[in-house]
This record gives sequence, structure tokens and C-alpha cells, in this order.
Amino acid sequence: MPRRTLALTALAAAALAVTGCGATRAGEIDKIDKTAPPPPAPTQERTLDEDEAAEAYTLLGELERAWRERDCHTVRALTAGAERTLGGRACDAAGKGRPAPRLDAPEDPVFLFPAEETADLWFAALTREPDPAYWVFAWREGGWKLVAGALPLDGEAPDAAPTGIGPAETAAVQATLVPQSHLSYLTDPAGLTGISFPSGDPVRDLRDELRDRPARVRPDRLTADVDLSADEPARTLALADGGALVFHTVEITFRQRPRSGAKTPAHPIYGKRDLRAFTGTAKPSRITGTELLILATRVAVDGSLSTVASRRVVTDVTTG
Repeated sequence: MPRRTLALTALAAAALAVTGCGATRAGEIDKIDKTAPPPPAPTQERTLDEDEAAEAYTLLGELERAWRERDCHTVRALTAGAERTLGGRACDAAGKGRPAPRLDAPEDPVFLFPAEETADLWFAALTREPDPAYWVFAWREGGWKLVAGALPLDGEAPDAAPTGIGPAETAAVQATLVPQSHLSYLTDPAGLTGISFPSGDPVRDLRDELRDRPARVRPDRLTADVDLSADEPARTLALADGGALVFHTVEITFRQRPRSGAKTPAHPIYGKRDLRAFTGTAKPSRITGTELLILATRVAVDGSLSTVASRRVVTDVTTG
């Protein structure tokens, strides 16, 4: 698994499979028989359709209840990938003062399906109210799981391609490279790779943070690893303009140490509430924090990249 280590100092800082899609709107989800057993995994004889996606979507209600009641076992049972990671230490910490994610299932989702079925069975849902967001579901361990969501949109959602239509060739090729492109970009503060993101893009902001954050915590020492998430594959939907939308996750691990001779960091990178919830103390001798940046990246027909939706979460903080 590719990994880049960033040595963050005050003087220098070294800063991160493809299918198409179609869209359809859900029917009356509240009329689905929630007591019926889950359907078998889609096969060549029975393909994934709107009814099955609508039934899978209803798991958000059970997941919201599990988070509200701090039922971490159920959270993990209903999730995979980044969301299951959150069902670990982050869920435990939610019972100690950290807020739990809100997973109220918005009505009238638009379901987005891969144009070609593969061994990785999945779909996405786009919701409009109260705020536009993406949700990604995958078939895992004999049932549907939430693997990413909610991912709040920054602006309007791009139009999906008609069912069965894939992205244009350039976008399709670039989509396969999106995770590695993010890794290269985030570990290249000088911009030598030629990869770029628009001003105000969350990925660009993260690269600037990795470059500038050490100066804000001096005299503490701060390093970071940027990695590609190994939990779930990147997943791609085709867009109506010939581009592509890629769902993927970047992992960032920060390590903060106090200056020589000091017992604790002078400027902890996490607040007291997070430190107490995860570590049991507001003044640890050293801090290691793991975060996930869950992304929906738009690949234009010309291959350029921009972030359509994102969510950054702290999944663990330790004193190691």
C-alpha cells in the first residue's frame, strides 16, 4: 500500500476499479416490508435494481438509532469501509462526550447504479434535503452496508449519465488514477507533479494545512503520514458530460511530540474534549491522531480534478 511520510517542520514540510452509472429516483420507501429477510446478493440472473436499493437505504434508520444509543456493535454490523472504522474507537469515544454523526435518512433519494456489474456490488444515493449529500452502499458479509455517508456536497451535484453509459476515455483512465493522484498531490508542496485542484477545494486546503500546521504548534514537533485507505476500493460513476465521479478515502496520521525536555505538547492539535474521550486525559505526553478524508472527486472530460463532496473525521487518538 503506498504511503508517504511528511516531515512537518517550521522551515520545510513535505506535504496524499472503475465503472459508469445511471440514476433513478426511489419509490415509496416507507411501504417496503422491513420485516422481510434481506435478498441474496445480486447475480447475473438477478441484477441490482431500484427496489433493492430502496430497501438497502432503509438501514440508515437503524444505523441512526444505533449511533444515538451508542450501540457500537450494531454500528459495526451495518457498516463497512470508512464507516466501520468510525464504528470502532470513534464510536466508543462518542459515549464519552464526542458528538455522534447524524444519519437521519432523507426522503426521495436518487439512486445511482454502476453501468457494469462486477464482483464489487454497490450503489450510491443522492439526497437533496435538508442538505445535498451522497451515500455509498456495498454488499458485504451477506448484506448491504453503508460504506460512506453522508458526504455533504459543495454546490450542485453533477448530472449522472444514463444507465449503461460509461465515462469518456480520458476521464475513465484518469478516474483509475484518482487515489494515487491525491497521494502524489498531498505529498508535493512544491507542485512538481503537475496535479492541481481549484482554489478553495478541500484537498488543496489539506495540502496547505500539512505545509503550514507545524509553525502553529511550535515548539512541538509534528509529522504526518498520508495514505490510501485499504478498507474499500475506489468506486466510479459516469457523468452526463462524459466525466466521472470517484468515491474514495484518504487516511492522515498525525504524530505530535513535545519539545525536548517538555512533558506534554504545548499546542495540542486536538481539543480537550477529543483528548479526554479518546485517551482519558486532556494532557497526554504525546499525541497520535488518525483521520479520514472521504471524498467524491469529479474527473472532467479533460482529466482535471475537483472535489464535489467530502467529509473529514477523526477516527482515533492515542498517546503512542
